[in-house]
Amino acid sequence: MTYDVSVVPAHTLREKLRRVSFTGVWPPSLIFLLVFVMESLLAHHWASMGLFAQYNVVFDADPNLGTLALAHGWMDFNFNHPLMNYMTAIPLRVLAKVLAIAGPIENEAAWREAALLYLLAALAAAKSLFFYFSFRVLRLSIWQASAATMIGSLSFSSVVFGAVPDSYALSGATMALGMWLALLMATGQARWVRRAWWLTAMCSIGITVSNVIQFGWLNVCRLVSRGDRPMRAFLGSIGSGALLLAIVCGLGYALALASGTSKQAEKETAVEWQVNFINKHLVKPKDVMENLARFPERVARTFVPTMPFFKQNRLAAITGRIPAMSTYNGLAFDVAAGLLWLGGLIGCGLGAFIAYRLGGLWRWFGLGSLASILSYGIVFSLFGGNSYLYSQYWHVPAVLLVGACLSLRWTSTWPGKILLGLVISGLAAGNLITLSEISRVATQLYD
Repeated sequence: MTYDVSVVPAHTLREKLRRVSFTGVWPPSLIFLLVFVMESLLAHHWASMGLFAQYNVVFDADPNLGTLALAHGWMDFNFNHPLMNYMTAIPLRVLAKVLAIAGPIENEAAWREAALLYLLAALAAAKSLFFYFSFRVLRLSIWQASAATMIGSLSFSSVVFGAVPDSYALSGATMALGMWLALLMATGQARWVRRAWWLTAMCSIGITVSNVIQFGWLNVCRLVSRGDRPMRAFLGSIGSGALLLAIVCGLGYALALASGTSKQAEKETAVEWQVNFINKHLVKPKDVMENLARFPERVARTFVPTMPFFKQNRLAAITGRIPAMSTYNGLAFDVAAGLLWLGGLIGCGLGAFIAYRLGGLWRWFGLGSLASILSYGIVFSLFGGNSYLYSQYWHVPAVLLVGACLSLRWTSTWPGKILLGLVISGLAAGNLITLSEISRVATQLYD
């Protein structure tokens, strides 16, 4: 879209249509289509291998449970994902029922599971649109916004978790939507944007409660951009975040009691289950320090396709043919890891520095993105045994910092365009090679 919403708000449909041109529409449309096709193909390939029928194989993700929640709404309630049973399962159930009555389908459950893979691909593609729209609000050119969006969409973490039936595709899409809406609010857009932002925040936190971190920092950014004092905005965001957490957890628990999905209460209360879950997944002190020290490397691997290793995993062995889990935790810190660590550190620092120097919306949203990345780095260095599993949480703020780096004038020169074209092509080729190798190794591990 070629109009600048920070300068000329579009109050009528006629104004909106007049400001939309073919030049501004085709890049995000093409990116959406490419991402949708890419994620659909990967999802169906991995589903045919049986990867989605068991625990843990893909970086400790649980696509078997994710399918229960997202396709059917059958997953037992927990406070980690209080509303996950309802976000996609309800519309899929309604549509499946309509199609069953009309006659095109017979097995509703099988249809919902098949449709879920396309829905997740559409969400991954929608995330790319929200990236593009955000960069246009930040006044990147069509080329710069397109290049930054392609880098974000082809980043390894986004490609992997956009295809896996779990919470991460939904989290990524809602967090990217939240970033775009927060930027619009910071420019003084219409009241509906504010309402949409709060609804998006509630849905995103309902999918995964740790998403409150990103929405908290987005709230600080948009308030400070509108003239609030930083400390007042920070404290206000803590309060509103706590309120949203209370609402979604209370609503999720009430819905679970009504729908009969709070089954763990037969053995222990939901609170007891949650406490035991947290204690079980707390990281050992020696591993905490390694996670913190190597977090810049994890950020770099979020973008750069690199081959993980497969280690034996009990839950994977119990639930399927592949008795192992892919992970980066435990890889030696060699030259390649050192270069990735340096790249992650320089990338985040440089992006935040450029955003600060640009001023305006870039300054506060750049600093807020850095704060969000660091917050997630601390939280998931303390919790969880496979830190890459959580890379989608810091992916959205990291992509904004990539956009800051691409705001420089050299990216619009022919040498800059060629270099960015090589980077994008390299990511695409690297994804193809790495994902093919992961599939090959997983196939060799079949019982």
